[in-house]
Amino acid sequence: MQHHGLPTRLLDWTESPLTALYFVVSDPDKTTDDKPGALWALLPQELNKSSNLEPLHQSDIPGFGDDEHLDAYLPTQVAKKGIGLGPIAAIALRNNPRIQVQQGVFTVCHKTLTPLEGDGTVQYLWRYIVPVDAKPLIRAELEMLNLNKLSMFPELANVAEHARTFA
Repeated sequence: MQHHGLPTRLLDWTESPLTALYFVVSDPDKTTDDKPGALWALLPQELNKSSNLEPLHQSDIPGFGDDEHLDAYLPTQVAKKGIGLGPIAAIALRNNPRIQVQQGVFTVCHKTLTPLEGDGTVQYLWRYIVPVDAKPLIRAELEMLNLNKLSMFPELANVAEHARTFA
């Protein structure tokens, strides 16, 4: 929903390191191209443990729509609860092309918008800096792997834009 201008408690992630790198080095507005990028890596099960979410199986991550672990994060429940819960990692249905190609997953905050990096001592989150001068080469290499605007955003408007470059 953030893509449509609606505030949300969800933060988009991807299960693909190459997709994440695409977003680090691709700036359609050219507003951050002269600044270093940051690639963040998250261990979702460890984040969930830190928020006292104990799944039935160690590798499980709750899914939107069918997991009781996420019930407390529903808007109706967030409004009722007096105590805020910690952020957790969750999987959504991959029911649209963009989420499918981007291998989208999410973190969701409860009432309190707690930064995931906490005090910097967490054991589930890492940041890797991508230097400014490395961005053009990485963009070119990702393009060779067919990781580009068209493959990441497969909507018809982008197909038409891509086709016009060959007309």
